[in-house]
Amino acid sequence: MALPLFWKDFPELFLKNFLIDSEQITDISLARTVIETQEVRITQLETHSSQQDNHIKKLEERISYLEKNSSNSSKPPSSDIVKPQHEQRQKGQRKIGGQARHKGHHRLPYSSEDVDKIVESELSQCPTCGGEVCLAKDKNPWIIQQAELVSKPVEITEYRLRYYYCAKCKKYHRTDLPAGVREQDICGARLQACIAHLKGVSGISHRELQTHLREVFNFKLSIGGISNIIKRVSAALLPAYEELGAAVRREHLLHVDETGWKDKGLRHWVWVCCNKHIAYFHIANSRSTDVLHKILGKEFSGALISDFYSAYVKFANVKQQFCLAHLIRDIKFLTTLPSDIVKSFGDKLLEYFASIFKLWHRKNEVPMEQLQVQLKRQVAKLCNFLSRDGVREGHVYNMKKRLFKHWKNLFRFTQNPEIYEPTNNCAEQTLRIVTKIRCLTQGTRSSWGQDWWSRVLSVIGTCKKMKTSSFQFILALIRANIDGGNSPAILANYYP
Repeated sequence: MALPLFWKDFPELFLKNFLIDSEQITDISLARTVIETQEVRITQLETHSSQQDNHIKKLEERISYLEKNSSNSSKPPSSDIVKPQHEQRQKGQRKIGGQARHKGHHRLPYSSEDVDKIVESELSQCPTCGGEVCLAKDKNPWIIQQAELVSKPVEITEYRLRYYYCAKCKKYHRTDLPAGVREQDICGARLQACIAHLKGVSGISHRELQTHLREVFNFKLSIGGISNIIKRVSAALLPAYEELGAAVRREHLLHVDETGWKDKGLRHWVWVCCNKHIAYFHIANSRSTDVLHKILGKEFSGALISDFYSAYVKFANVKQQFCLAHLIRDIKFLTTLPSDIVKSFGDKLLEYFASIFKLWHRKNEVPMEQLQVQLKRQVAKLCNFLSRDGVREGHVYNMKKRLFKHWKNLFRFTQNPEIYEPTNNCAEQTLRIVTKIRCLTQGTRSSWGQDWWSRVLSVIGTCKKMKTSSFQFILALIRANIDGGNSPAILANYYP
Protein backbone atom coordinates (compact mmCIF):
# COMPACT_ATOMS: atom_id res chain seq x y z
CA MET A 1 0.00 0.00 0.00
CA ALA A 2 1.32 3.47 -0.87
CA LEU A 3 2.26 5.68 2.06
CA PRO A 4 0.09 8.78 2.69
CA LEU A 5 1.45 12.12 1.53
CA PHE A 6 0.20 14.35 4.35
CA TRP A 7 1.96 14.33 7.69
CA LYS A 8 -1.13 15.19 9.72
CA ASP A 9 -2.91 12.03 8.63
CA PHE A 10 0.16 9.87 8.99
CA PRO A 11 -0.14 8.65 12.63
CA GLU A 12 -3.72 7.31 12.43
CA LEU A 13 -3.32 5.83 8.95
CA PHE A 14 -0.01 4.26 9.91
CA LEU A 15 -1.48 2.65 13.02
CA LYS A 16 -4.65 1.54 11.25
CA ASN A 17 -2.83 -0.08 8.29
CA PHE A 18 0.43 -1.31 9.75
CA LEU A 19 -0.11 -1.91 13.52
CA ILE A 20 -2.40 -4.89 14.00
CA ASP A 21 -2.28 -4.83 17.85
CA SER A 22 -3.64 -1.35 18.52
CA GLU A 23 -3.82 -2.05 22.26
CA GLN A 24 -0.05 -1.53 22.41
CA ILE A 25 -0.56 2.14 21.68
CA THR A 26 -1.86 3.97 24.71
CA ASP A 27 -2.10 7.42 23.24
CA ILE A 28 -2.33 8.11 19.49
CA SER A 29 -2.56 11.82 20.16
CA LEU A 30 0.91 11.69 21.72
CA ALA A 31 2.42 10.48 18.42
CA ARG A 32 0.59 13.22 16.56
CA THR A 33 1.90 15.83 19.02
CA VAL A 34 5.48 14.61 18.59
CA ILE A 35 5.27 14.75 14.81
CA GLU A 36 3.65 18.19 14.85
CA THR A 37 6.36 19.42 17.20
CA GLN A 38 9.00 18.07 14.86
CA GLU A 39 7.25 19.73 11.95
CA VAL A 40 7.37 23.10 13.73
CA ARG A 41 11.01 22.51 14.58
CA ILE A 42 11.83 21.65 10.95
CA THR A 43 10.11 24.84 9.81
CA GLN A 44 12.13 26.84 12.32
CA LEU A 45 15.36 25.21 11.19
CA GLU A 46 14.53 25.87 7.54
CA THR A 47 13.86 29.54 8.37
CA HIS A 48 17.07 29.74 10.38
CA SER A 49 19.00 28.06 7.58
CA SER A 50 17.60 30.56 5.08
CA GLN A 51 18.60 33.43 7.36
CA GLN A 52 22.09 31.97 7.74
CA ASP A 53 22.42 31.63 3.97
CA ASN A 54 21.51 35.29 3.52
CA HIS A 55 23.90 36.27 6.30
CA ILE A 56 26.73 34.24 4.74
CA LYS A 57 26.04 35.84 1.36
CA LYS A 58 26.25 39.32 2.92
CA LEU A 59 29.46 38.37 4.73
CA GLU A 60 30.99 37.07 1.49
CA GLU A 61 30.10 40.33 -0.25
CA ARG A 62 31.53 42.24 2.71
CA ILE A 63 34.75 40.24 2.46
CA SER A 64 34.89 41.00 -1.27
CA TYR A 65 34.60 44.72 -0.52
CA LEU A 66 37.30 44.50 2.16
CA GLU A 67 39.60 42.65 -0.25
CA LYS A 68 39.35 45.40 -2.84
CA ASN A 69 42.75 46.48 -4.12
CA SER A 70 44.22 48.56 -6.92
CA SER A 71 43.59 45.78 -9.47
CA ASN A 72 39.80 45.50 -8.98
CA SER A 73 38.82 48.99 -7.82
CA SER A 74 39.83 52.64 -8.00
CA LYS A 75 41.91 52.35 -4.83
CA PRO A 76 45.51 53.58 -5.28
CA PRO A 77 48.34 51.00 -5.28
CA SER A 78 49.67 52.52 -2.05
CA SER A 79 46.55 51.24 -0.24
CA ASP A 80 47.45 47.60 -0.98
CA ILE A 81 48.89 45.88 2.09
CA VAL A 82 50.60 43.43 -0.25
CA LYS A 83 50.51 43.15 -4.00
CA PRO A 84 47.86 40.82 -5.43
CA GLN A 85 49.20 37.30 -5.99
CA HIS A 86 49.13 37.59 -9.78
CA GLU A 87 51.29 40.74 -9.58
CA GLN A 88 53.92 39.22 -7.33
CA ARG A 89 56.98 37.77 -8.96
CA GLN A 90 56.51 34.01 -9.18
CA LYS A 91 59.37 31.75 -8.16
CA GLY A 92 61.31 30.11 -10.93
CA GLN A 93 59.99 32.28 -13.75
CA ARG A 94 63.18 34.29 -14.34
CA LYS A 95 66.55 34.91 -12.77
CA ILE A 96 67.77 38.23 -11.44
CA GLY A 97 69.98 40.26 -13.79
CA GLY A 98 70.51 40.16 -17.53
CA GLN A 99 68.49 37.55 -19.36
CA ALA A 100 69.72 35.06 -21.95
CA ARG A 101 69.83 36.38 -25.53
CA HIS A 102 69.33 39.93 -24.24
CA LYS A 103 71.20 42.46 -26.37
CA GLY A 104 73.78 44.21 -24.24
CA HIS A 105 74.11 47.98 -23.95
CA HIS A 106 77.55 49.51 -23.53
CA ARG A 107 78.46 52.96 -22.30
CA LEU A 108 79.55 55.34 -25.02
CA PRO A 109 82.77 57.31 -24.41
CA TYR A 110 82.52 60.97 -23.44
CA SER A 111 83.08 63.46 -26.24
CA SER A 112 86.18 65.66 -26.35
CA GLU A 113 84.01 68.63 -25.31
CA ASP A 114 83.04 66.84 -22.10
CA VAL A 115 86.63 65.97 -21.13
CA ASP A 116 88.09 68.55 -18.73
CA LYS A 117 91.54 67.08 -18.24
CA ILE A 118 93.85 64.77 -20.22
CA VAL A 119 96.64 62.79 -18.54
CA GLU A 120 99.29 61.32 -20.89
CA SER A 121 100.93 58.09 -19.74
CA GLU A 122 104.63 57.72 -20.66
CA LEU A 123 106.90 54.66 -20.87
CA SER A 124 110.69 55.18 -20.56
CA GLN A 125 111.86 51.55 -20.91
CA CYS A 126 110.56 48.08 -21.67
CA PRO A 127 108.78 46.67 -18.59
CA THR A 128 109.91 43.14 -19.57
CA CYS A 129 113.59 43.40 -20.47
CA GLY A 130 114.41 47.01 -19.62
CA GLY A 131 115.37 47.85 -23.20
CA GLU A 132 114.94 51.19 -24.97
CA VAL A 133 111.45 51.89 -26.37
CA CYS A 134 110.05 54.35 -28.89
CA LEU A 135 106.48 55.67 -29.37
CA ALA A 136 104.39 53.52 -31.78
CA LYS A 137 102.84 56.20 -33.99
CA ASP A 138 100.84 53.64 -36.00
CA LYS A 139 98.73 52.62 -32.97
CA ASN A 140 96.13 54.83 -31.29
CA PRO A 141 96.40 55.18 -27.51
CA TRP A 142 94.29 52.99 -25.23
CA ILE A 143 91.81 55.41 -23.65
CA ILE A 144 90.32 55.07 -20.18
CA GLN A 145 87.83 57.74 -19.05
CA GLN A 146 86.88 58.36 -15.45
CA ALA A 147 84.61 60.95 -13.88
CA GLU A 148 85.36 62.18 -10.37
CA LEU A 149 83.82 64.59 -7.89
CA VAL A 150 86.27 67.33 -6.95
CA SER A 151 87.21 67.56 -3.28
CA LYS A 152 85.53 70.94 -2.88
CA PRO A 153 82.82 71.32 -5.53
CA VAL A 154 81.48 74.55 -4.04
CA GLU A 155 83.61 77.58 -4.80
CA ILE A 156 83.23 80.46 -2.33
CA THR A 157 83.92 83.89 -3.77
CA GLU A 158 84.42 86.99 -1.66
CA TYR A 159 83.43 90.26 -3.30
CA ARG A 160 85.14 93.30 -1.79
CA LEU A 161 83.25 96.45 -2.64
CA ARG A 162 85.61 99.31 -1.93
CA TYR A 163 84.56 102.79 -0.87
CA TYR A 164 85.77 105.87 -2.69
CA TYR A 165 85.55 109.43 -1.40
CA CYS A 166 84.58 112.29 -3.68
CA ALA A 167 86.13 115.58 -2.52
CA LYS A 168 83.80 117.56 -4.76
CA CYS A 169 80.43 116.26 -3.45
CA LYS A 170 81.82 115.27 -0.07
CA LYS A 171 80.35 111.74 -0.26
CA TYR A 172 81.54 108.11 -0.12
CA HIS A 173 80.70 105.88 -3.07
CA ARG A 174 80.79 102.08 -3.04
CA THR A 175 81.58 99.92 -6.08
CA ASP A 176 78.84 97.72 -7.57
CA LEU A 177 78.53 93.94 -7.59
CA PRO A 178 79.20 92.22 -10.93
CA ALA A 179 76.27 91.14 -13.08
CA GLY A 180 74.51 87.98 -11.91
CA VAL A 181 75.34 88.53 -8.22
CA ARG A 182 72.73 89.66 -5.68
CA GLU A 183 73.67 90.96 -2.24
CA GLN A 184 71.03 89.02 -0.27
CA ASP A 185 71.97 85.67 -1.88
CA ILE A 186 74.42 83.58 0.10
CA CYS A 187 74.45 81.06 -2.78
CA GLY A 188 74.96 81.73 -6.45
CA ALA A 189 72.46 80.88 -9.16
CA ARG A 190 73.88 77.44 -9.94
CA LEU A 191 74.01 76.35 -6.29
CA GLN A 192 70.46 77.66 -5.76
CA ALA A 193 69.31 75.64 -8.76
CA CYS A 194 71.07 72.56 -7.40
CA ILE A 195 69.39 72.90 -3.99
CA ALA A 196 65.98 73.51 -5.57
CA HIS A 197 66.42 70.57 -7.94
CA LEU A 198 67.41 68.20 -5.13
CA LYS A 199 64.42 69.35 -3.12
CA GLY A 200 61.93 69.23 -5.99
CA VAL A 201 62.97 65.92 -7.57
CA SER A 202 63.89 63.93 -4.45
CA GLY A 203 61.62 65.57 -1.90
CA ILE A 204 64.29 65.43 0.84
CA SER A 205 63.80 67.48 3.99
CA HIS A 206 65.66 70.70 4.81
CA ARG A 207 67.76 68.88 7.40
CA GLU A 208 68.66 66.07 4.99
CA LEU A 209 69.56 68.69 2.40
CA GLN A 210 71.72 70.45 4.96
CA THR A 211 73.52 67.16 5.72
CA HIS A 212 74.05 66.46 2.02
CA LEU A 213 75.57 69.89 1.42
CA ARG A 214 77.89 69.54 4.42
CA GLU A 215 79.08 65.98 3.81
CA VAL A 216 79.18 65.84 0.00
CA PHE A 217 79.77 69.45 -1.04
CA ASN A 218 81.76 70.41 2.09
CA PHE A 219 79.50 73.46 2.39
CA LYS A 220 77.71 74.56 5.54
CA LEU A 221 74.29 76.19 5.29
CA SER A 222 71.67 76.74 7.98
CA ILE A 223 68.08 75.45 7.82
CA GLY A 224 66.88 79.05 7.60
CA GLY A 225 69.28 79.70 4.73
CA ILE A 226 67.89 76.70 2.82
CA SER A 227 64.33 77.88 3.48
CA ASN A 228 65.16 81.36 2.14
CA ILE A 229 66.69 79.86 -1.01
CA ILE A 230 63.57 77.75 -1.63
CA LYS A 231 61.38 80.86 -1.26
CA ARG A 232 63.50 82.84 -3.75
CA VAL A 233 63.54 80.00 -6.25
CA SER A 234 59.77 79.67 -5.86
CA ALA A 235 59.42 83.34 -6.81
CA ALA A 236 61.65 82.73 -9.85
CA LEU A 237 59.41 79.79 -10.91
CA LEU A 238 56.25 81.93 -10.86
CA PRO A 239 56.41 83.18 -14.51
CA ALA A 240 56.78 79.64 -15.86
CA TYR A 241 53.96 78.42 -13.59
CA GLU A 242 51.63 81.17 -14.77
CA GLU A 243 52.54 80.35 -18.37
CA LEU A 244 51.54 76.72 -17.80
CA GLY A 245 48.32 77.78 -16.07
CA ALA A 246 47.32 79.85 -19.09
CA ALA A 247 48.35 77.08 -21.49
CA VAL A 248 46.15 74.34 -19.98
CA ARG A 249 43.05 76.45 -20.60
CA ARG A 250 43.64 76.42 -24.34
CA GLU A 251 44.81 72.82 -24.74
CA HIS A 252 42.87 70.54 -27.11
CA LEU A 253 43.25 67.50 -24.83
CA LEU A 254 43.89 67.20 -21.08
CA HIS A 255 44.11 64.33 -18.62
CA VAL A 256 42.98 65.33 -15.12
CA ASP A 257 43.31 63.59 -11.78
CA GLU A 258 43.88 64.33 -8.10
CA THR A 259 45.45 62.71 -5.05
CA GLY A 260 45.50 63.38 -1.33
CA TRP A 261 47.81 65.86 0.40
CA LYS A 262 48.19 67.30 3.90
CA ASP A 263 48.85 70.85 5.05
CA LYS A 264 49.34 71.25 8.80
CA GLY A 265 47.62 67.88 9.13
CA LEU A 266 44.48 69.09 7.32
CA ARG A 267 43.14 67.34 4.23
CA HIS A 268 44.16 68.87 0.90
CA TRP A 269 44.44 67.57 -2.65
CA VAL A 270 47.00 67.87 -5.43
CA TRP A 271 45.28 68.31 -8.81
CA VAL A 272 47.06 67.69 -12.10
CA CYS A 273 46.12 68.68 -15.63
CA CYS A 274 48.47 67.21 -18.20
CA ASN A 275 49.04 65.72 -21.62
CA LYS A 276 52.10 64.59 -23.55
CA HIS A 277 53.70 68.07 -23.33
CA ILE A 278 52.37 69.83 -20.23
CA ALA A 279 52.10 69.04 -16.52
CA TYR A 280 50.28 71.59 -14.36
CA PHE A 281 49.88 70.94 -10.61
CA HIS A 282 47.63 72.81 -8.19
CA ILE A 283 47.19 72.22 -4.44
CA ALA A 284 43.76 73.05 -2.99
CA ASN A 285 41.84 72.38 0.20
CA SER A 286 38.83 71.23 -1.82
CA ARG A 287 38.01 68.28 -4.04
CA SER A 288 34.98 69.90 -5.64
CA THR A 289 34.20 71.02 -9.17
CA ASP A 290 35.04 74.59 -8.16
CA VAL A 291 38.74 73.68 -8.34
CA LEU A 292 38.32 72.57 -11.96
CA HIS A 293 36.51 75.82 -12.74
CA LYS A 294 39.40 77.74 -11.18
CA ILE A 295 42.05 75.87 -13.16
CA LEU A 296 40.30 75.39 -16.52
CA GLY A 297 37.52 77.93 -16.44
CA LYS A 298 33.80 77.21 -16.64
CA GLU A 299 33.82 76.91 -20.43
CA PHE A 300 36.79 74.68 -21.18
CA SER A 301 36.34 73.62 -24.81
CA GLY A 302 39.04 70.96 -25.07
CA ALA A 303 38.71 67.21 -24.70
CA LEU A 304 38.94 65.95 -21.11
CA ILE A 305 39.94 62.45 -19.95
CA SER A 306 39.21 61.55 -16.32
CA ASP A 307 37.92 58.88 -13.96
CA PHE A 308 34.35 58.68 -12.67
CA TYR A 309 34.82 60.93 -9.65
CA SER A 310 31.73 63.08 -9.13
CA ALA A 311 33.60 66.38 -9.58
CA TYR A 312 34.50 65.39 -13.16
CA VAL A 313 30.99 64.12 -13.87
CA LYS A 314 29.54 67.39 -12.57
CA PHE A 315 32.05 69.39 -14.63
CA ALA A 316 30.11 67.98 -17.61
CA ASN A 317 32.61 68.62 -20.35
CA VAL A 318 30.95 68.12 -23.73
CA LYS A 319 34.03 66.27 -25.06
CA GLN A 320 34.71 64.14 -21.98
CA GLN A 321 36.15 60.62 -22.12
CA PHE A 322 35.95 58.50 -18.97
CA CYS A 323 38.80 56.15 -18.15
CA LEU A 324 37.97 52.55 -19.07
CA ALA A 325 40.73 51.22 -16.83
CA HIS A 326 38.80 52.42 -13.76
CA LEU A 327 35.63 50.82 -15.13
CA ILE A 328 37.39 47.51 -15.80
CA ARG A 329 38.65 47.40 -12.21
CA ASP A 330 35.06 47.71 -11.01
CA ILE A 331 34.02 44.93 -13.43
CA LYS A 332 36.81 42.74 -12.04
CA PHE A 333 35.32 43.26 -8.61
CA LEU A 334 32.07 41.68 -9.85
CA THR A 335 33.98 38.48 -10.58
CA THR A 336 34.99 38.24 -6.89
CA LEU A 337 31.39 38.26 -5.57
CA PRO A 338 29.79 34.96 -4.44
CA SER A 339 26.88 35.04 -6.91
CA ASP A 340 27.49 32.83 -9.99
CA ILE A 341 25.20 35.06 -12.05
CA VAL A 342 27.21 38.17 -11.19
CA LYS A 343 30.51 36.35 -11.81
CA SER A 344 29.35 35.16 -15.23
CA PHE A 345 28.18 38.66 -16.16
CA GLY A 346 31.52 40.16 -15.07
CA ASP A 347 33.54 37.57 -17.01
CA LYS A 348 31.58 38.25 -20.20
CA LEU A 349 32.02 42.02 -19.81
CA LEU A 350 35.77 41.56 -19.36
CA GLU A 351 35.91 39.54 -22.59
CA TYR A 352 34.22 42.32 -24.55
CA PHE A 353 36.52 45.00 -23.13
CA ALA A 354 39.57 42.79 -23.74
CA SER A 355 38.65 42.58 -27.43
CA ILE A 356 38.24 46.38 -27.57
CA PHE A 357 41.66 46.99 -26.01
CA LYS A 358 43.23 44.35 -28.23
CA LEU A 359 42.16 46.44 -31.21
CA TRP A 360 43.30 49.66 -29.55
CA HIS A 361 46.81 48.33 -29.00
CA ARG A 362 47.07 47.78 -32.78
CA LYS A 363 46.38 51.45 -33.54
CA ASN A 364 49.90 51.94 -34.95
CA GLU A 365 49.62 48.85 -37.16
CA VAL A 366 46.35 49.43 -39.02
CA PRO A 367 44.97 52.50 -40.85
CA MET A 368 43.01 54.86 -38.62
CA GLU A 369 39.77 54.47 -40.63
CA GLN A 370 39.94 50.69 -40.39
CA LEU A 371 40.65 50.86 -36.66
CA GLN A 372 37.66 53.13 -36.14
CA VAL A 373 35.32 50.70 -37.97
CA GLN A 374 36.58 47.71 -35.98
CA LEU A 375 36.24 49.52 -32.67
CA LYS A 376 32.66 50.58 -33.43
CA ARG A 377 31.82 46.99 -34.38
CA GLN A 378 33.08 45.67 -31.04
CA VAL A 379 31.22 48.38 -29.12
CA ALA A 380 28.02 47.43 -30.97
CA LYS A 381 28.49 43.78 -29.91
CA LEU A 382 28.85 44.91 -26.30
CA CYS A 383 25.67 46.96 -26.59
CA ASN A 384 23.77 43.97 -28.00
CA PHE A 385 24.97 41.77 -25.13
CA LEU A 386 23.84 44.27 -22.51
CA SER A 387 20.46 44.68 -24.23
CA ARG A 388 19.84 40.92 -24.53
CA ASP A 389 20.93 40.00 -21.01
CA GLY A 390 17.81 40.01 -18.83
CA VAL A 391 19.47 39.59 -15.44
CA ARG A 392 18.22 42.14 -12.92
CA GLU A 393 20.38 41.21 -9.94
CA GLY A 394 21.48 44.27 -7.96
CA HIS A 395 25.15 44.43 -8.97
CA VAL A 396 24.38 43.55 -12.60
CA TYR A 397 21.62 46.13 -12.79
CA ASN A 398 23.82 48.86 -11.30
CA MET A 399 26.64 48.11 -13.74
CA LYS A 400 24.27 48.19 -16.72
CA LYS A 401 22.77 51.45 -15.51
CA ARG A 402 26.23 52.96 -15.15
CA LEU A 403 27.32 51.82 -18.62
CA PHE A 404 24.25 53.15 -20.42
CA LYS A 405 24.31 56.42 -18.45
CA HIS A 406 27.87 57.26 -19.57
CA TRP A 407 27.85 55.36 -22.87
CA LYS A 408 28.90 58.28 -25.10
CA ASN A 409 31.64 59.37 -22.71
CA LEU A 410 32.94 55.81 -22.38
CA PHE A 411 33.46 55.17 -26.08
CA ARG A 412 34.15 58.63 -27.45
CA PHE A 413 37.65 57.44 -28.35
CA THR A 414 36.15 55.13 -30.98
CA GLN A 415 34.82 58.16 -32.87
CA ASN A 416 38.17 59.98 -32.93
CA PRO A 417 41.09 57.67 -32.04
CA GLU A 418 43.62 60.32 -33.11
CA ILE A 419 42.64 62.65 -30.24
CA TYR A 420 41.21 60.53 -27.44
CA GLU A 421 42.63 57.72 -25.37
CA PRO A 422 40.54 55.13 -23.51
CA THR A 423 42.51 55.42 -20.25
CA ASN A 424 43.75 58.13 -17.91
CA ASN A 425 47.23 56.61 -17.60
CA CYS A 426 48.92 59.90 -18.51
CA ALA A 427 47.56 61.67 -15.41
CA GLU A 428 48.21 58.71 -13.11
CA GLN A 429 51.82 58.43 -14.27
CA THR A 430 52.34 62.18 -13.88
CA LEU A 431 51.02 62.01 -10.30
CA ARG A 432 53.50 59.33 -9.22
CA ILE A 433 56.09 61.90 -8.14
CA VAL A 434 53.48 63.38 -5.77
CA THR A 435 52.89 60.05 -4.02
CA LYS A 436 56.64 59.70 -3.43
CA ILE A 437 57.06 63.25 -2.09
CA ARG A 438 53.93 62.92 0.05
CA CYS A 439 55.42 59.89 1.82
CA LEU A 440 58.72 61.68 2.42
CA THR A 441 57.53 65.15 3.44
CA GLN A 442 54.10 64.40 4.96
CA GLY A 443 52.77 67.44 3.09
CA THR A 444 53.26 71.14 3.75
CA ARG A 445 52.86 73.56 6.66
CA SER A 446 52.27 76.92 4.94
CA SER A 447 50.72 78.56 1.91
CA TRP A 448 54.13 79.36 0.43
CA GLY A 449 55.00 75.66 0.78
CA GLN A 450 51.92 74.82 -1.30
CA ASP A 451 52.99 77.40 -3.88
CA TRP A 452 56.53 75.95 -3.97
CA TRP A 453 55.41 72.37 -4.62
CA SER A 454 52.79 73.42 -7.17
CA ARG A 455 55.37 75.41 -9.12
CA VAL A 456 58.39 73.12 -8.92
CA LEU A 457 56.35 69.99 -9.72
CA SER A 458 54.82 71.75 -12.73
CA VAL A 459 58.22 72.86 -14.05
CA ILE A 460 59.95 69.51 -13.44
CA GLY A 461 57.00 67.53 -14.86
CA THR A 462 56.76 69.69 -17.98
CA CYS A 463 60.51 69.59 -18.62
CA LYS A 464 60.42 65.81 -18.34
CA LYS A 465 57.63 65.61 -20.92
CA MET A 466 59.44 68.07 -23.19
CA LYS A 467 62.66 66.02 -22.78
CA THR A 468 64.65 69.03 -21.58
CA SER A 469 66.83 69.48 -18.49
CA SER A 470 64.75 70.75 -15.58
CA PHE A 471 67.95 71.78 -13.76
CA GLN A 472 69.13 73.98 -16.64
CA PHE A 473 65.69 75.55 -16.99
CA ILE A 474 65.44 76.31 -13.25
CA LEU A 475 68.94 77.81 -13.46
CA ALA A 476 67.84 80.03 -16.36
CA LEU A 477 64.78 81.18 -14.38
CA ILE A 478 66.93 82.03 -11.35
CA ARG A 479 69.42 84.01 -13.43
CA ALA A 480 66.59 85.94 -15.09
CA ASN A 481 65.12 86.68 -11.67
CA ILE A 482 68.48 87.94 -10.35
CA ASP A 483 69.20 90.10 -13.39
CA GLY A 484 65.64 91.40 -13.63
CA GLY A 485 65.30 90.27 -17.23
CA ASN A 486 62.57 88.32 -19.02
CA SER A 487 62.14 84.72 -17.89
CA PRO A 488 62.54 82.02 -20.56
CA ALA A 489 59.34 80.43 -21.85
CA ILE A 490 58.95 76.84 -20.73
CA LEU A 491 56.75 76.05 -23.74
CA ALA A 492 58.92 77.83 -26.30
CA ASN A 493 59.41 74.61 -28.28
CA TYR A 494 55.76 73.60 -27.94
CA TYR A 495 54.36 77.02 -28.89
CA PRO A 496 57.06 78.50 -31.17
